[in-house]
Amino acid sequence: MAEPVVSPFAASSLMPLVKYAYLQSELKGEDLLLVAPRVEWPVDGADTMSTQEILLANERLNVAPQPTVAGGRTRLSGTYLATESDFGLFCVFDGHNGRDAAAHCRNELLSILMALLPSGPLPADQESQEFRTFCGLVQKALVVSFMQLQHGFAVKGKVAGSTATVVLQCGWLLTVANVGDSYALLDTGSQTMLLTADHRVASSKTEQERMTALGIRMTNIDSSGHGPAADPAKGIGPLRIWPGGVMNARVIGDLTSGNILLASPSISQVRVPSTGGRVIVASDGLWDCFEPPRVVKLTRRCTTAQAADTLINSIIRAQGGLKDDTSLIVFDMLPADREFPHAELIVMAQLDTAALLGFVPRGIKERNDSAHMTWQDPKLLAALKDTQEESALVWQQASKNASMGLQPVRSFGGSASLVDYFREERTEARTKRKEGLARPSTFPLSSGRPPLPHQGRPSLTDAHQDPLASTSTMGNRHQESLATQGIGRSSSSPATSAHKLFSITQSHTLT
Repeated sequence: MAEPVVSPFAASSLMPLVKYAYLQSELKGEDLLLVAPRVEWPVDGADTMSTQEILLANERLNVAPQPTVAGGRTRLSGTYLATESDFGLFCVFDGHNGRDAAAHCRNELLSILMALLPSGPLPADQESQEFRTFCGLVQKALVVSFMQLQHGFAVKGKVAGSTATVVLQCGWLLTVANVGDSYALLDTGSQTMLLTADHRVASSKTEQERMTALGIRMTNIDSSGHGPAADPAKGIGPLRIWPGGVMNARVIGDLTSGNILLASPSISQVRVPSTGGRVIVASDGLWDCFEPPRVVKLTRRCTTAQAADTLINSIIRAQGGLKDDTSLIVFDMLPADREFPHAELIVMAQLDTAALLGFVPRGIKERNDSAHMTWQDPKLLAALKDTQEESALVWQQASKNASMGLQPVRSFGGSASLVDYFREERTEARTKRKEGLARPSTFPLSSGRPPLPHQGRPSLTDAHQDPLASTSTMGNRHQESLATQGIGRSSSSPATSAHKLFSITQSHTLT
C-alpha cells in the first residue's frame, strides 16, 4: 500500500527558525541587496510608509544586526523565528549602466509591496481555500509591484537597468519573483530546484521566439567590441538584443529599448517541507562561474555565513579573482532542532502569463498556459499590459525633459491603468459588502475569483502531466544541469517523491 502524502502543515508543525547571511563583493558597485527580516503584514486602513520608514521600524522591533564592511566585502547575518504575523524579504538587484535602477528597486520596493499585500496573518489552516487565496494575493502583489517599479523608474528618464530577484518568506511559504539573470535556488538536502526563470536571450527559447516574432535583431558583439556583429560567427560573447546590446529580455529599466524589454516577473511559489530548506539568491557573478550542482556541493556542509564566504572564495580561486560584482544571500528555514534539511520536491503547476498578456506568440501560449491563478482577472491583465506600454512612453517624455534641463515630474500612485483598475476594484468591493455578498477585502479585491487548481492534496499525476512542466522557461541551462546531476526536479519519480514538499505554483508572469 502506497504511503500517504504527508502535509508539511500538520497541526503540530512549528514555524521555522530562519538563519540568514549575505555577502557583497564589489567591483563596479552596481549590485544592491535588500534584506528585511520579520516585517509585519500590512493592516487594513494603516497609513502607507516609505521603504526607509518600514526598515527603521523593523530594525527597532527586531534589533536587526548591522552589516560590517571589511576587505572590500560587506556582510551581515542574523536569525529569527518566523511567525504567521510577519514575513521576511530577501532581494538581489544587479544593475547595469550605473546603479540608478538597482537603487530605485531597493529604495521603493518594500513601500510599494506593503500597499499591495493582503493583510495578515497567514491563514492558520494551510490546507484551506482561504490559504490558497492568500497565496494568490501575494503573487498578485509581487507582479503589480514589479510593474509599479518599472513605471516609477520610467518617470526619472534614466538609462540604467537592473535585474530583480525577490524572495518573500512567510512561515514555510516562499514566493519568488524575478526578472533577469539573478537566480534563486532551493536546496532541501536531497533535491534542488531553481525558483527563478532564465531571461537571458542566449539561453531562453521563449525569449528568442518572442524577439523573433517582434522582428528584433539578436546577435553578439562585434570583435572590435563596438556594436552588433554582422556575422555572429566572428562576434564575441553571448547573444544580445539590439539596439542596446542587452543580454536579458526582462529587466527593470533599460527603457531606451522601448517596449521590447519587459518588467513583468516570473513567479514561483512553494511550500517548503517542515524538515526545512536552504535558499541561495545571487547575482550572475556566482551563476556565471558555477552551475547549481557545484553551488550545492560547495555549501551543503556549511552554515549560512560559511556558505556565503565559501562561494565567494571559490569564485576567486576558480577565476583568479572576481570578474564582476558578486552579491549573494543564503538563508535556511529549519525546525529549531535541525541544522540542515533532508526532503524531496513535488512540483504542482506552472504558468506563463506572458501569453495571457499577449506578449508571446500564439504557439508559445498554447504550449505553456496550463493553469489559472486567483489573481488572473482579465481587467488586471489588461492594466498590466497597458502599464508596460505606458512606461515606455513616460520614459520617452521624461528623457526629453531631462535633455532640456527640465525637472522630472514625480508620479504618485503608479500608472494610470493600474490606478483606474484598483479604483474600480475598491468600488466593486464596497458595493458587494453593502449587498452582503462579500466580506471585507484584504487586497483591493480578494474574493470572487476562480479557485486555484489542485484544491485538494497535490497530485503527482497532475504535476507530471502538466504540459508546462516539460517546456517552461524554468527548464533553462541551469535546470538542465541540475537534471543531469540527478538533483533537479526532473530526477524525482512518483514512486520516490510522493511526499515532503510541494510547489503551490510556478507561475511565470512573463508579460
